[in-house]
Order: sequence, then C-alpha cells, then structure tokens
Amino acid sequence: MISDSTYDFEKSEVKSTISITNLTWSDRGSVSCIGESILGNATVHGYVDVLKTPKIKYDKMFLSAHYGSVYTFPECQAVSSPPAVISWKRGYGIMDGSRFNISNNAITISNIQWSDEGSCICTATNFLGSDEITVKFKTKPLEFLHTPPRYQTLVEGETAILACSAYGDVSL
Repeated sequence: MISDSTYDFEKSEVKSTISITNLTWSDRGSVSCIGESILGNATVHGYVDVLKTPKIKYDKMFLSAHYGSVYTFPECQAVSSPPAVISWKRGYGIMDGSRFNISNNAITISNIQWSDEGSCICTATNFLGSDEITVKFKTKPLEFLHTPPRYQTLVEGETAILACSAYGDVSL
C-alpha cells in the first residue's frame, strides 16, 4: 500500500491517495478520509469492496441418515462478492418436492427413503463465476450376516476359518 499527499496552494486543497496493488479479499473494508485545520476537522467514510469469485465453505463431504427419519444438511455457504446464489441439485434423479425442501441454503429431506442415497451438488454462482461441491449421502447402514464367534477354542495345529460378512452399499 502506497499513500501520497499533495497540496495545491492556489486552491488551498490537500489531495491524498492510497494505492493498493494486487488486491486480495482481505483488503476489503472501511476507509476514512480525515481533514484537520485550526478551524476544526471533518471525516468522511467509505467502503472498498473486492469482487471475488465464489468459493464454497463446506466441511462435510459425507452425510448419512436413517431410513424414515428427517435430516437437514448443513447450510452451504460461499465467500464471494457480490454474494453468490446458492443452489442444490441431485447428482442423478430428481428431488421429490413433497419430501425435499431447500431453505436457508440447506436441504431438508423428510421420510428418508433408500432411493435418496447418492450425491447432492451445491453450486454457488455470481457474475464472476461459480464453485461447486459434491456431498455423498448414505441411507443404508451395513448389516452383518456373519460375525466371528465371540469366543472359540482351537487345538494347536488346526486350521481356523473365521468368517465375517456384511451387506449394504459400501460405495460412496
């Protein structure tokens, strides 16, 4: 940041400038111009805004809920200027309007069904561009078919086979 002041004696005018190179998001904020003389002082305030492409802030990439329950996703938020418009869509399939409600940048799903499992995409858009994230949503827990015995006595030298198996969609 470089500041400079000049004085025009004919007009009794002081001109001050501030030059900020390579503006960043952190440079936005209030600015003030303060003038002082023997007769008093005056202050004028302004604001510097830095335009920014949306960048989504979302820390949950995997969400899960139980079948039949009501679940609200965490709010999808973006840092941008001007403010971004937030939208949600399914990775595949449609959002059933009777059970899916989008409010305050979050999805609420009522009466969770197995078919609700999959990807949901949050997109933040302003005139400078957009950003999006994909959130994986699971509704089916793994269920065990076979588990190892709680306790098993074996004879030295024998071969032991302990089985464990589960079913359910293990992919996210």
